[in-house]
Amino acid sequence: MFRNALFVFLASALIVGFVACPAPEQAEEPPEPAEEPMTEEQQLQFVKDNCICKTCPSWTPACDEKGETGGFCAIGKTECITEEKGCVCPECPVTKKLDLKWGYYCTRGSAKEMMAAELEKEKMEKEGEAKTEGQPAREAKPPVKKSKGGGS
Repeated sequence: MFRNALFVFLASALIVGFVACPAPEQAEEPPEPAEEPMTEEQQLQFVKDNCICKTCPSWTPACDEKGETGGFCAIGKTECITEEKGCVCPECPVTKKLDLKWGYYCTRGSAKEMMAAELEKEKMEKEGEAKTEGQPAREAKPPVKKSKGGGS
């Protein structure tokens, strides 16, 4: 009987202890400080240091002969690459770090040029939508049937 009473007492003490003294909260790690945006000069240096253009299937010996080093996302098109044979831009550390979303900068233009073209396209689309608002919808005309033979 003494054992049963001792067991009940200890069990009660444990329960009261857990309820009265909640588990210590885990200390939250402070958030990492936001990374400051790179200056244009820092971006160019990062491109120079991390560019992988020379490993691209589109890279040609003519680029080496001209002394090209890549970095077309920053400098734009080159005359030494004329055929798109593949693109390593999506795997490039520059693409990830600078949050770029295009590719084939060597034949299509720099990231700034591609962004400007994309914004211009969106602007034109919005202007086109604005012009068509408020105008009545045109009725579809039935197709003209061609008569067979030469008679009327």
